Amino acid sequence: MGKISRPCSVVPVQFGPCVLWTELFIVSSLLQPGCGTEAMSVTGVDLGGSDRPSVDVASLCDDYNPCTEDFLKADGTCANTPLVDVPCDDGNKCTTGDSCGKEGVCVGQEPLNCDDGNGCTKDSCDPTAGCLHEPFEDGEPCKDGDSCSVDDQCAGGVCVPGTMVVCNDPDPTDCTYRVCDKLTGDCKKSLVHPEGHSCSDGDPCTDNDACDEDGKCEPGEDHACEAQNPCKTSWCNEAAKEGGNPCLWEWKKAGVGCDDGDACTLDDKCESKEDGTVKCSGTPLDCNDGDPCTSDSCQEEKGCHYTPLGDGST
Repeated sequence: MGKISRPCSVVPVQFGPCVLWTELFIVSSLLQPGCGTEAMSVTGVDLGGSDRPSVDVASLCDDYNPCTEDFLKADGTCANTPLVDVPCDDGNKCTTGDSCGKEGVCVGQEPLNCDDGNGCTKDSCDPTAGCLHEPFEDGEPCKDGDSCSVDDQCAGGVCVPGTMVVCNDPDPTDCTYRVCDKLTGDCKKSLVHPEGHSCSDGDPCTDNDACDEDGKCEPGEDHACEAQNPCKTSWCNEAAKEGGNPCLWEWKKAGVGCDDGDACTLDDKCESKEDGTVKCSGTPLDCNDGDPCTSDSCQEEKGCHYTPLGDGST
């Protein structure tokens, strides 16, 4: 039976919103220290025809425990039956999922998770205040959650990234490159360069190779091998080492036609020299036009040139 925390009195007593009127109720005893130990009973209830307020009889049995069902039995005594699995509040802000247990006691089921995800705060819980987050001092080591940054430090209660991991590209000539994996911190993750990125297809006889949209290196234009001598034959050597000059050349045979680049020569041909070289030479062009009134000459770039003589010239 629940105890009622009220003073010993036979005069009208205030019970919450209700008033006990001695002429309507006979209270044999209120269970308080020094007020007797016999059971409390209520008789003489008159609910009708009175201008005095009625009494909430059930409130007389309230034990102020949310985990009990309080009621007044037919014999006039109080009963407080434990409730089970009913939500309640155990008064501790560090517990969650509070519910009534078998003994009629409110019990927290799980501890409150106070982790704020900030590596620069000390997380704790106070039963009265709840979660507390105390900032670490500046310079304290921390982890910002990115494994690609090292030597992270706290600053103003926030974890600031340190030095970022730089991944070396094992083959800078292809269409892939390595990046740091934020979860593991290693450089095993590969990404593809965008289309048009410069690459090398491994053929020294192609220039300006570029990556396609699928990350494949496509060959560019053919490498031009210029002999710089009209009596030399040049070509590109596909077996040459990448990055070097792939061009090869050899002397043309004597008598082979060539072009010495001089418009003032005809029938240019390759001629062997005593030093082992071959030179392109031609026959001088005859620019005489048979006109005594012109000055005949030959220009290397244009060929024959005729300049009219002035009046009276001989």
